[in-house]
Amino acid sequence: MTRTPLPAVLLAFLVLLPIGLAGQIPEVVDRALVAAQAVRLDRWAFTVTRVVDGVTTVEQHDPSAPKGARWVLVERNGRAPSAKERQRYVEERGRRGSGGAPGLRDLIEPGSLAVVSDEDGRVTCSFRMKADDEEDRLVADKVRGTLVVRRDPGAVESVEMVNSGAISKFGVLNLR
Repeated sequence: MTRTPLPAVLLAFLVLLPIGLAGQIPEVVDRALVAAQAVRLDRWAFTVTRVVDGVTTVEQHDPSAPKGARWVLVERNGRAPSAKERQRYVEERGRRGSGGAPGLRDLIEPGSLAVVSDEDGRVTCSFRMKADDEEDRLVADKVRGTLVVRRDPGAVESVEMVNSGAISKFGVLNLR
């Protein structure tokens, strides 16, 4: 009787495991992403937390607000912003422009979505951020995402994208 050494069995298991799990995303997650894709991100209400150059800001987007007032600076370094800081924020936001917002699926690298847990009526998945070119890849490789889908009603509950290393002019992006 020939025995296969345990390290070889473990290595084969670890190599083949990701292949076996490919495509094993629950149908409820796929349906929630399809539904979310139909709504551009600029039509979602969400809160963004950014950390850039040591400054933490909390910003809220409200698609029901008038066009020039959809973004509001809620917090700067743990406190309410001053009138001057709010005004500067409005001016900077105006210079950035609104542009076309991507859909949620456009942010997720194809094939990178993986189930982390499926409990308490929620499916939590990890993903890598999609990069459209080599310049985007420098940022995307440092960003890790988490997607939470509620089984009932089968909808996206939250999306969180966090950088795992220093990125120029980029910090933490948390969409809730």
